[in-house]
Amino acid sequence: MGKMRERVTYNLLDEEILKRKPSERFNYKFVEPPLLAYLVTTVDKYGNVNVTPTSSGSFLGEGPKGEGGAIYFSVAYKTTPQGRSREDRWTGMETSPRDAVYNLDEVPECVINYCSLSASLVEKMRIAALPIPKGISEMDIAGFTPLKSRMVTPPGIAECPVNMEAKVVHSKKLHGWKIYFLEIIGVHVDVELDERDKVNGHMAYLDADPLIKLHLENDSVFEIDEEHPYGDESKLKRCFYTTVDRSKQYAQEPYDIGPMRRWIGTFEIWMQDELNKGKITRQEFDEILELKENWLKNPEPVLNGSVKNELTDRIKKIIWSRK
Repeated sequence: MGKMRERVTYNLLDEEILKRKPSERFNYKFVEPPLLAYLVTTVDKYGNVNVTPTSSGSFLGEGPKGEGGAIYFSVAYKTTPQGRSREDRWTGMETSPRDAVYNLDEVPECVINYCSLSASLVEKMRIAALPIPKGISEMDIAGFTPLKSRMVTPPGIAECPVNMEAKVVHSKKLHGWKIYFLEIIGVHVDVELDERDKVNGHMAYLDADPLIKLHLENDSVFEIDEEHPYGDESKLKRCFYTTVDRSKQYAQEPYDIGPMRRWIGTFEIWMQDELNKGKITRQEFDEILELKENWLKNPEPVLNGSVKNELTDRIKKIIWSRK
């Protein structure tokens, strides 16, 4: 018999485990090894486009032969409020589930886009993860190029090397989560990548440098000062990525984008932080929040397009003026 390994046991039903320091808690990556990062594009019933980053996607298998070669995939999203700590909950800093949940329920179609290190998508992924008001397009805000789909309504993302068109065939609510089971009905692959794949034993998908999510520290709270206008990078942890090619450096989401007090937070938290940093004035803060309320009252892009365009331009200016 082989030597028995010494083990440490974590009782995940014991609430005491949540009181431990983050460095002493159970690392869920032992259950879910790092997965590929995707950008999932959806639309709502008005046609407004959403882009949601996720690493909760997984290939499920192929359907029976002779039935069109169906391929099944799943994505999952939290349905509980996304406040990132007990402090959030006590102070009312709650955010809703990701917009993809609402959109997939309204229009059960999506495009799953590979994220690639070579396509310099890490910064744009961070922008797409911001608490942007529902119906305001992350595609436009982040500067993605829409790729027209052939069999579903949502567009793909042209900067991504692989785009998978999919339809929802089933969904299931779990405790705090909702999982969507998808049928992949069409796949767009970069021509050069596809040609290399056919001559090297179907291994060229590794050449796409797909991003793998490594780590996310949720509860980073820190002070902003003159020396560290965006927080102390030696203390603040955001999201880290790597690729299959371990010789390449880790990629890290930028620090100078989005809310400083919370990982995602709310739109109001984000704008308050921009006000505190001096990026916007109090008048601009009030105007932006009023635009948000006026948009959400009528998220119809034709009837309320002027408000949508104005709010989009304001958000883009805040993000890209840091350059």
